[in-house]
Amino acid sequence: MSVLLILVGLAVMVIALVALIRGKVRWAAIASRKIASGVMVGGFVLLIVGASIAPASSEQRGAVAVPAPSATTNAIAVTTIAQPTTTVAPPPTTTTVVPTTTVVPTTTHTRTTTVAPVTHKRTTTTEPPHTVHTVAPPANPLTCSASMSDSTPSHNETTDVIVSTKVAGASVTATARYKTTTHPKSGVASSSGKADIPFDISDATYGYTVTVDVVVSSHGASKSCSTSFTPTK
Repeated sequence: MSVLLILVGLAVMVIALVALIRGKVRWAAIASRKIASGVMVGGFVLLIVGASIAPASSEQRGAVAVPAPSATTNAIAVTTIAQPTTTVAPPPTTTTVVPTTTVVPTTTHTRTTTVAPVTHKRTTTTEPPHTVHTVAPPANPLTCSASMSDSTPSHNETTDVIVSTKVAGASVTATARYKTTTHPKSGVASSSGKADIPFDISDATYGYTVTVDVVVSSHGASKSCSTSFTPTK
């Protein structure tokens, strides 16, 4: 009976849970979640009642008395065997006679040998001083000369600073000094030792002569020169 109530309670709770999720279960006559909540409570009550009336099974185990083993005392006859006593006589005393040796002193003769000091002579050879020849480094052929490709350019035209250094790979810096600003530009000399550095004069002031300072350098040496241009209309 208790098992049946538990199963019915579980089934009712499952149906009520489905009704709570879906909102209703028509075939079970559950039209709303409120009714499903009541059905859920009823199923839980059936589950509790079925569990409470389930027969309690208990296993009684009887205590098994284990008889204590009886202790039996066996009398063991002890036989005493008399051991014969052996008397060991001490070893005889031995007298050792040590012979006496008489040492006769010996006369020692000392011979003195005189060693004459040996004088070593050290010969010092003085070598003549070495002559150091100083080789002067070759003269650096670096030069600096500059000119403009167009000394009277118009607005928005480009004019080039043409620099001759006579040294390939020399660094070249040209600085154009306008009326209101300064514009530096850099370049590298070609294999023939020349460099072209372009300047876009944009809207430079008409009639104002722009000085271009040029500095060339190579292997620690440097040279400077200058040129100029005047923007015209």
